[in-house]
Amino acid sequence: MKLFYASSMAVAFLTLLKLLPFVLGKIEDLLKNQNRNAILNYIYANPGTTIARISEEQQIERGMVKYHLYKLETEGKIVLRRMGKYSRLFRNSGTYGDDEQKVIAHLQNRNSRSILILILEQPGITNQELTERLGVEKSAVHWHMEKFISDGLVRFEPYGKYKRYFVIENASIMLQKHTEQAVT
Repeated sequence: MKLFYASSMAVAFLTLLKLLPFVLGKIEDLLKNQNRNAILNYIYANPGTTIARISEEQQIERGMVKYHLYKLETEGKIVLRRMGKYSRLFRNSGTYGDDEQKVIAHLQNRNSRSILILILEQPGITNQELTERLGVEKSAVHWHMEKFISDGLVRFEPYGKYKRYFVIENASIMLQKHTEQAVT
């Protein structure tokens, strides 16, 4: 009987020794992933952010940020969406649809944000009026308007030699939601 207990204890001890590296590895992974958790929390708090902004705000090298983003995307925790020349990052929970991701991405840019808010506040505003009100070059306003139209956020109506711009209703609701969140 004592031999049975002794052999059982030896088997249990050897099993624990075999599992020890696995358990220690998991603990080590948790400690190493502090950066990954910080990045994930930043994306949750700042949907539509970019790799450069994460790197700057979290003070983590871009290469390291890209590595952790790859891991987070592989784990299905985030969605990386290419929009223009930037990759935008969102929580992978179905929280934001395609149109809402476009709105959020445009709101990340100061000029885009100013133009969209002004069109929202003054429906029917012209390119010329936008240029004068914002102090931005006419070509820059035109470039932004082309992006908004192609993304389905803004429409225009011809008005003589000008175009009057209007925010599309669905985009208007999302803009109001996300500009109010930024203020509060």
